[in-house]
Amino acid sequence: MKVGVSGCPNSCAKPQINDLGILGAVYPGFIRKNCTACGACVRICKVKALELVNSKIKFIRRNCVYCGNCVRTCNHDAVIAKKQGLNLYVGGKVGRKPLIGHKLLSFYDQERIIDLLDRLLLFYREHGEKGERLGQFIKRIGYSDFKLKIL
Repeated sequence: MKVGVSGCPNSCAKPQINDLGILGAVYPGFIRKNCTACGACVRICKVKALELVNSKIKFIRRNCVYCGNCVRTCNHDAVIAKKQGLNLYVGGKVGRKPLIGHKLLSFYDQERIIDLLDRLLLFYREHGEKGERLGQFIKRIGYSDFKLKIL
């Protein structure tokens, strides 16, 4: 069982290609009346999820990787953490037959992740076959059934 934990979308620990992967995520919210149009959040955003249009912040959600850099950079409380938590990936692996893990949950409560992982590992231990990686196990029983049993 390989586990990767990363705090940002740079994914240094490669959570998407481990049996279990945890990736921190921050969904930005905006308080437009606090915005001074300084552009700090726009400059820090490497994926161009923010633009300044007519001195107002425009959020381009499809570009956002939920890194939280815009939240940390804003000194005016105009960009806030609307939602934060952990994205959980399951079933990834590299090797001869690589798999990208399924994103099981997004923005999951950090306080409850240990209980969820305990349930997941117990289910895997009880129903997995000897030497079977988590991704193979999920493929064998079906992702939908796996998800139903875990959540």
